[in-house]
Amino acid sequence: MPIVELNKDIPLECKYLDSNIEDHIFKYLKHNMNRTCSFNNGYILDVKRIISLGDNKVSSANSLAIFKVSYEAETLKPVVGTKLSGNVCMVLKNGDGIMVDICNIMQLLIPSHNMKPFVYKNNSFDLINKDNSVVSIKTGSDINLEVVASKYEKKKYSCIGKIII
Repeated sequence: MPIVELNKDIPLECKYLDSNIEDHIFKYLKHNMNRTCSFNNGYILDVKRIISLGDNKVSSANSLAIFKVSYEAETLKPVVGTKLSGNVCMVLKNGDGIMVDICNIMQLLIPSHNMKPFVYKNNSFDLINKDNSVVSIKTGSDINLEVVASKYEKKKYSCIGKIII
């Protein structure tokens, strides 16, 4: 997943204004930003490091110190065309498709018509190779996929994908 530079205003209580201020801000970022989602940045999987601390000011509303922080974070923005890998967490009844877990943060639907040339049989999707060996996709299988539709709503992405062989 890509690592991008992000900016955020971070509020700190006065008790954290000491020689470990950067550690306090980093802990704040890890606690409050990891696993969040926004339209512009997608999911923040992990805050990696602080790049810089910018200007600061005191909030007139609650007397908190507000720091402008630039930081690096690993992100996942599932836009159309994004290639991902994930783990099948559910095979839908009657072979309607599969649900795939991506980075333990979102699930993506692959409908059966995007599973071709795999064929549904006995709660799995099977592909018979030229040498008659069978490749099965079932719950727990790791697969590669591509996002074919993506929608952002209520602070999360809903996506549809297709399997990549």
